[in-house]
Amino acid sequence: MIEHNVLNHTVFELPLQLDAAVRADLRELGERFRERELGVIPECGTRQTWVGSDRVPTNRLHLLRGFSCLTALFERVEVVVTTVAHGFVDGEDRSPHAHYLNHSWYSITPPGGFVRSHTHSNRNFVSGVYYPHAPADSGALIFQERDNRRVVQEEQELNISSDHLYLFPGSLAHRTSPNLGDGDKTAISFDYMLLRPDKDLPPGDLVARAWEDIEQQSSILELGLKTLSSEDENP
Repeated sequence: MIEHNVLNHTVFELPLQLDAAVRADLRELGERFRERELGVIPECGTRQTWVGSDRVPTNRLHLLRGFSCLTALFERVEVVVTTVAHGFVDGEDRSPHAHYLNHSWYSITPPGGFVRSHTHSNRNFVSGVYYPHAPADSGALIFQERDNRRVVQEEQELNISSDHLYLFPGSLAHRTSPNLGDGDKTAISFDYMLLRPDKDLPPGDLVARAWEDIEQQSSILELGLKTLSSEDENP
């Protein structure tokens, strides 16, 4: 694991070494979600980065059952986050705590596209992004230091690689440089929330509400987002 000192924050980088077939499935699944929301992508493409909507299921990929590629990814992510979690706890308070995965979503950046500056909220103690596919020259991850008026004071660039995971504080502003490569860049981002039993609890109905919205496992199938495994069995 590589630790980068970025604007006085620690950014962790780690190759996840997922199988090539799993990464290919992650890319294909992302493309299906994009087509579901935007319709068929025209041959000429679009220069706008597509980001999964803020509705279930596209903002809680980790809760989707039946997609082995997502399961493989988030199992590996959980191990890594658990290993480095203490590095993201602010201040001197290192009291016992736990964490839970709150949101996860796709983004696909076509040639010419980029992601604008944003943060993942101060409530997320660690955010991250995994790149199943990041072609050469497809854009760097750029972190920013802002003042109280949100004016950028300094930037630091971090080159990215396919199959690499990057973890950083959710409050750290970031963007990407334009994709100057020949193909789409696929990313899966996520936010973890901090939980201290003596201080706060996640919404008790968090998972229940998510699955209520999703009982779209049926409507997901109707929308053509069938599990890759079932398609392999029924060509």
